[in-house]
Amino acid sequence: MELAPNPDLALAGLDEAPHVNAGPSRVRPDVSILIVAYECRDELAACLRSIERSRGSVPVEVVVTDNASTDGTVELLRSQFPDVRLVALPENVGFARGVNRAAAVASGEYLLLLNPDTVVHDDSGLERLLAFARGNPQYGLYGGRTLWPDGTLCPGSVWGAPSFWSHACFAFLLSSAFKGSRVFDPDSLGGWRRDSVRRVGVVTGCLLLVSRADWDALGGFDERFFMYGEDVDLSLRAARAGRPPVLVPSIEI
Repeated sequence: MELAPNPDLALAGLDEAPHVNAGPSRVRPDVSILIVAYECRDELAACLRSIERSRGSVPVEVVVTDNASTDGTVELLRSQFPDVRLVALPENVGFARGVNRAAAVASGEYLLLLNPDTVVHDDSGLERLLAFARGNPQYGLYGGRTLWPDGTLCPGSVWGAPSFWSHACFAFLLSSAFKGSRVFDPDSLGGWRRDSVRRVGVVTGCLLLVSRADWDALGGFDERFFMYGEDVDLSLRAARAGRPPVLVPSIEI
């Protein structure tokens, strides 16, 4: 992998600036892949190996924030993935803060949020996603297509924007009783197979590409969210800023 400088970041305190070991001077990566890990050593290893296979010609760096795992995740990264930039936290700060910590040390033109229990499928998906983002800058957040391990569609990579009606349908179990209904389960976006480019309400944090400039302009994730909801909040803020989310099916995880 063609990577940016490779410091090993160890934060002695959550409010202290990390010490960054100097690495060799290299070209700024096109994409910084940000992963938040917690007790997922084996899944993370599979994810990192899939990135090595799938990045195509895109210069990338990988930044992993570890939320005080006790399963040997940090040791694995240091021994088997020395090119990964590591932010090792002394406690579990959650997903939103973990991503923000990784973003703070990332140097890429774009940031790609990726869950540690995912595997990127093909050898050029990232290249195609980046090309779409550069060719369609009217959007702000770019998502992809997610599959379950058996190859069936996992629709959770994107959702419709939440509304009073969708919350009411969820509260009264209508969205469960009429799953996939455009009327009673509107956030699911009906029977759409996530197989076409489409503007959406929410791109979830399992696979989310954003330019560094837009991330900074939006202020990153709201750290009042520990886990879940931060991606919805970011998507709604991006749409209000005229940078709406979009699904790009050319990348699958």
